[in-house]
Amino acid sequence: MIQKSNCDRVEMGKYQLNMLNFLKFNYWFNYMKLLTALLLLTSLSFAKDSFITKDEYARMLYNAPRGISCAKCHGAVGEGKIIAAFIDKGRPKTLETAPIYHLDYTRFEKGVKSSRSIMPKYYLTDKEIAALYYYLQSVNRKKEEP
Repeated sequence: MIQKSNCDRVEMGKYQLNMLNFLKFNYWFNYMKLLTALLLLTSLSFAKDSFITKDEYARMLYNAPRGISCAKCHGAVGEGKIIAAFIDKGRPKTLETAPIYHLDYTRFEKGVKSSRSIMPKYYLTDKEIAALYYYLQSVNRKKEEP
């Protein structure tokens, strides 16, 4: 049962809420929401298109697309790598990947989208595949520059 008293309080059983304190809290709460929104809008207006660069995104994707790093099998910059060395019927053998940094985009995309030999099939978007290709081209271009 709610009763209004002379001291501008609302009595609700044994709990009392001072209306003046409630109004002060409500005012400051709304003020803080407005301030937060203004700060967010201001920071967004000064932000770039993305919070990471295209190079950073491409490098992160190459090093762990869907939790498995391309670099584990293809090397840090797509140069190819020996994955395993073993002996089969008394003869030493190796399991290795070919370099992928020199492939044209169509061949690269086909290789990523289809599973062949030991290459797992990744379900990457076209933008992710383009970012991986961009990464390989950019790191190898930087490597070749004097």
